[in-house]
Amino acid sequence: MNDLLGVKGGSVSVSAILSTAISTGGVVLAGLGGVALTHRGTLRREAEQAERARRELQEQTRKNDHGELVGAATRLRVLIEVAYQRHWPDMDGRILAIQDQAIAVGVAASKVALGASAAEGDRARALGLAASQLAAYVARHTEMGRGNAENGVMSSGQITRAPGFTEFDARLDEFYAVAGMVPPDIGVRRAPRYRLWLTRRSASSR
Repeated sequence: MNDLLGVKGGSVSVSAILSTAISTGGVVLAGLGGVALTHRGTLRREAEQAERARRELQEQTRKNDHGELVGAATRLRVLIEVAYQRHWPDMDGRILAIQDQAIAVGVAASKVALGASAAEGDRARALGLAASQLAAYVARHTEMGRGNAENGVMSSGQITRAPGFTEFDARLDEFYAVAGMVPPDIGVRRAPRYRLWLTRRSASSR
């Protein structure tokens, strides 16, 4: 047997060769096992990093949607406050802008509701509805006149009744609360300087 294994003089036994082979095989298998564990660890870390990136992107998108909704709602308030100040020769355009902005609030509210909790979605939709009702109120209580419009189209006009912001402001504050946002101080929000800044900011972002 020793001759068949190429061992001369019988100095190495079959059992010793088998033992060496088994030991070597164990080392190889252990090495493969270590590689597999390292690979699994790498995959786990990559999966955790991908999940963390997904959560961060989701949170950033959520904040952006919140900002878009609050900005649209605040701009609607500004447009209505300015339109109510006096008789305007271009009141038809102002009413259209108010209606368009109310639609923008509704669209922004729908975006928020798509990825929000039930409570947050409800508050967003309530704000969108309040915006629509406020714009309808303004249109209903605007008296239009022909002014200098061409072809008899009524362009000048004035809002005849004070817009009621109570419901709208309440829905906006509720959204701030449920979204975990800090609203501007109510006095700051209604200050003429703040409204002027906001109007310019909105115009420059177009």
